[in-house]
Amino acid sequence: MEYSLILDNDALTDVDEAAAWYESQRDGLGVDFLLKFDEAIEFLQSHPKIFSLVLVHFRRMLMNRFPYAIYYSVDDDLKEIDVVGVFHTSMNPEVWKERLALEE
Repeated sequence: MEYSLILDNDALTDVDEAAAWYESQRDGLGVDFLLKFDEAIEFLQSHPKIFSLVLVHFRRMLMNRFPYAIYYSVDDDLKEIDVVGVFHTSMNPEVWKERLALEE
């Protein structure tokens, strides 16, 4: 059974900003980023627990081709995945840890 997806506003902003930056670097690259993000989300919906816990009840999935990680939690009772952040992998870990701490 596929899980439904909740994309928090902050995570949506993360995705939009990353796509805009890639698009500014090369025409079509932002679209490629969005396609890879969509592929990652589709995979998550079918396999939500395949990735390890990184902080309390949050998990991290690394995206293909782009150096970004998707941070999310899983609610088995509601069959929901809550994406709380999409961060560049070179970002200071304290930034994403702070956001995740706010989500608890």
